[in-house]
Amino acid sequence: MGELHIHTRWTDDRVAILDLHGRLDSHTAPRVQQALCELVNRNGGRVLVNMAGVDFIDSTGLTALMAGFQLAEALGGAVRLCCVQPGVNVVLQLTMLDKLLAVYDDEASALASFPKGGRR
Repeated sequence: MGELHIHTRWTDDRVAILDLHGRLDSHTAPRVQQALCELVNRNGGRVLVNMAGVDFIDSTGLTALMAGFQLAEALGGAVRLCCVQPGVNVVLQLTMLDKLLAVYDDEASALASFPKGGRR
């Protein structure tokens, strides 16, 4: 069974950063989905998921990310991903989710994509 550590940070512009470290699989995806959706609901959908520490993702992990993305869209917000590891990026590309989810190379550029103090 894989382990996953979840840590939340906040920027001065009220963007929540969800740091993930470990495997995003059937054992850990429910925790990620819950944490992500809670953050989206809490601040209107301005969430950045830092994937630098994620070395594996399966379909349940993708579903958890999509649940947060869809909720943020419904609230007029956005979920963005950054620092995606090569193996995880291949999965995003094969499922074409890299076309739907906003994926950034680094945290700074992902944070800069959020309007200051507003939505999306």
